[in-house]
Amino acid sequence: MAFGSKNARGIYLYGEDDNELNHSALLNKLGQSVSDATKYFSGTPAQRALLTPAPEGATWKDTDAAGRVWKGKAGVWVRATEGATLSTDNVNMLPVATTWQAVVWKAALYDHGGCFASAKPTRLVAPTAGLYRVSATLRYASTVYGGGVALAPKGVVDERTAVFADVVGAPVVASARPHVEDVFELNAGEYVEVMAAGIANGMTLTPAGCGATITCVG
Repeated sequence: MAFGSKNARGIYLYGEDDNELNHSALLNKLGQSVSDATKYFSGTPAQRALLTPAPEGATWKDTDAAGRVWKGKAGVWVRATEGATLSTDNVNMLPVATTWQAVVWKAALYDHGGCFASAKPTRLVAPTAGLYRVSATLRYASTVYGGGVALAPKGVVDERTAVFADVVGAPVVASARPHVEDVFELNAGEYVEVMAAGIANGMTLTPAGCGATITCVG
């Protein structure tokens, strides 16, 4: 049995080859075509703003120079990949041995979803509900003692993520640089903090070696 095809707009075209299709099959084809056509949109950012609430699971591609791709989630348009990369200015931060302390971030190098706000500079925020991959690297200034890093969803340290590093390398460039990465399921507005703890009292962080990312993965 031969079948017809869909045009560029996703509409099923009935032709001479379809004379063996029954009425139910044609209705099913039509329904699927309409469903497919309403999941994919394109237009200017201003046009996207007018389509509210955003259809759940739909995709929108901006037709401006940036060409950003958006997904419909919980009635709003969100970037298909949300995330922020952060840098720190914690030159005078003093992690205390065995005591976790939230890292204070200076600014986002880029922020595609509203993941960072200077009013609450310790938080990597989930703009919408989903799975988020969070990673962080800290560099301790000490050439003698090591230090640790951990992730704290909603401010509570997840001990599974605690990583400590010893000093490695020659004394001139030696430093502990622990790294951690994990995935968390977060609701909209929930956050993860990066925690630091030195092996000894009075340790500081080297800003150029510290960073963190949060990215929506599902």
